[in-house]
Amino acid sequence: MATLESPIAITGMGAVSALGTSCDAMWAAIERGENGIRPVTRYSTEGLGSDLAGMLADTSAFAPPLAVTFAIAAGREALAHARIDPGAATIGLVLGSSLASARADLAKIGDAVGDALGLRGPRIVISTACSSSTHAVGLARDLVRAGHCDAVLAGGTDELTPEIFAGFSALGVVSREPCAPFSTPTGTTLGEGAGLVVVETAGRAIERGASPVAFVRGYALSSDAHHATSPDPNGAGVGRALRAALSDAAMEPAEIDYVNAHGTGTEANDPAEYRAIVTTFEGAPKLPLVSSSKSFLGHAQGAAGILELIVTLISMGRGVTPHTASFRGPRPRCPDDPVAGERPRKVGFERTIATSSAFGGANACVVVERSPSLTPKRSPRTIHVVGASIVGPNAIGLEEAARGAKLSGRAEIDIARAVKGVDPRGLDTTTKLLAAATKRALDAAGLTLRGDARARVGLFVGQTHVSPAADREFHRSIAERSLARLNATAFAKMVLNAAAGAVTRMFDLRGASTAISTGASSGAAVVALGADYLASHGELDALVVAGVHELVGDEPEAATEGASALVLSATPPERPAVALEAWAFGATGDAARCADRVVRASGDKDDEPTRLDAATIAAGSGGFSGAAACAIAAQRALQGGVHVVTDERGTLSVGLRFGRSG
Repeated sequence: MATLESPIAITGMGAVSALGTSCDAMWAAIERGENGIRPVTRYSTEGLGSDLAGMLADTSAFAPPLAVTFAIAAGREALAHARIDPGAATIGLVLGSSLASARADLAKIGDAVGDALGLRGPRIVISTACSSSTHAVGLARDLVRAGHCDAVLAGGTDELTPEIFAGFSALGVVSREPCAPFSTPTGTTLGEGAGLVVVETAGRAIERGASPVAFVRGYALSSDAHHATSPDPNGAGVGRALRAALSDAAMEPAEIDYVNAHGTGTEANDPAEYRAIVTTFEGAPKLPLVSSSKSFLGHAQGAAGILELIVTLISMGRGVTPHTASFRGPRPRCPDDPVAGERPRKVGFERTIATSSAFGGANACVVVERSPSLTPKRSPRTIHVVGASIVGPNAIGLEEAARGAKLSGRAEIDIARAVKGVDPRGLDTTTKLLAAATKRALDAAGLTLRGDARARVGLFVGQTHVSPAADREFHRSIAERSLARLNATAFAKMVLNAAAGAVTRMFDLRGASTAISTGASSGAAVVALGADYLASHGELDALVVAGVHELVGDEPEAATEGASALVLSATPPERPAVALEAWAFGATGDAARCADRVVRASGDKDDEPTRLDAATIAAGSGGFSGAAACAIAAQRALQGGVHVVTDERGTLSVGLRFGRSG
């Protein structure tokens, strides 16, 4: 008899939104037919294209920075709802946020929230703009299922700052009226808030007497590889994520009753997304209901996906379907009736899929259901390293670094020579380094991407901040031209996944794509997280995992910039390669335990491993040194022996074990 997967449950929810600072308050407002979109009073919106937003009317109970205190409040509510004691379990944190700057380590947001809530597990920040928190829920499922954590607090948070408001205005996508997804007028209404959910195995929840709200059945990511800010008009990227999420959930399209759409209300997004939905469910007896909660919450950026999912879960439990407010009739290529109304509709559903899309073409979809299903347990696929690279200072590459060459200082890269056919104009240093490392790794792997193969290779990137060059360009445009006339192109680069998005377009990588930050351990962490995704998600054949760091300018003299990439493959290699045999996560300072776990996972191998501490590879190098340590370990493993990389410098500790395949 096949072994069955333990269902993964959501046992607690917390929300801070324009409609209330708790789940109960938000839902009561929704039932009353209230809309969270209202005139902005926190700052002037003169010249910004609209004076409306889904913002909290009163933030007096929240100290700055609001993104942190919003998340703390939502996290406390979720933990209390789940009746879980942070001190009695290893609870991780996966937090999505759009906040990005060259002057602040994005991972510190996760640390601030984790410290306030007393969480003792690994902490990960996902920053793919508006799809961040949807990915966070999926990643939480994976971490719990693999046994890396007892439970995970997952979701997202963002504050609507004047700069973000002005940036979207510069892109020409804000509406002067409350946004009306799939209807008129076109344009979105921005918002803010935080949402967090507790994710754990159903077995553990039952043991401690918790009552599951719903169950996470599957999720998937994809990349449009199309444009920095606009979606693929054919909806192909969203469609790939929808189909892959259903496959991960072992479900047929006909089993889905309702789609909670990204539904921003913009001219470009709505028809592209609806085309993806129609194509995905083509052949099903009927199209599921589709609606957008942004119509009454506003577009809460990094918190959008999770707040909309929480609305969906509450609706599911109450036997109603979330509505689309402000609907005045359908636009061309949009649904005739996206559950139009000012209150939820009295139609129940059992299974749903939620979609999110973002700058850089990063898409995420998650499948949830009301009652648990028992599905056969899938064996994780074996992961091989089939190519690797280092782009370091003084033209140091992988072979020199593996022989012990010192990595220190700035990295110079001639991107026109490194990547033939790429126009270097407008590319920041982070993007150049990442592109060069990706090209070298793909070449080393011998991968040629054509046709359908392009959708089966993705890109995961670990870094601590956006490009300092892009950051300077953005703030210079405000200083020289005013907030209302800032540079829209520069604004689009103020998300952590901007470089990843640019590189997916360069190489037409259409598979799963994301950007994560765990501070100084980001590079090693993204290699392990990428391996985890590839091992359990069958829509990919290979995944490029990379760490990159561009110097800000005020680091110590020994600080290093550079990029390193590895090509992970789930296909047995035809030539000598290296197996990524095991990986483990822990809290900050827990590297020894992570190393012990990956050594004990060696199976029949009894070789004494050679250990490599990522901190010794390159000082002050953000995402670069951890990925470089993994590339070096893989290169050395080709010559024989077992090599273990550890990194405990950031918001999590990680251990990875490399050994020659075969």
